[in-house]
Amino acid sequence: MTDTKQYKSVAVDLATHKKLVKLSTEDHRKVSQQISKLVFDAYKERYPNEVNAGIGSAAWMKKAKCRGL
Repeated sequence: MTDTKQYKSVAVDLATHKKLVKLSTEDHRKVSQQISKLVFDAYKERYPNEVNAGIGSAAWMKKAKCRGL
């Protein structure tokens, strides 16, 4: 059984699902990976000043330098 603390279900209409499958197939991704990519891209565009990267990434290092770390 899927861990509901880590994953959630999302319902979309069939027309949207068909489009999502087409996008994910062309990008060689699973549907869940495609949703993650679409959300990541939209979030990054809407909130460009937020750094959502792990330690050691270029974005984290740049932010750490600004803080004198």
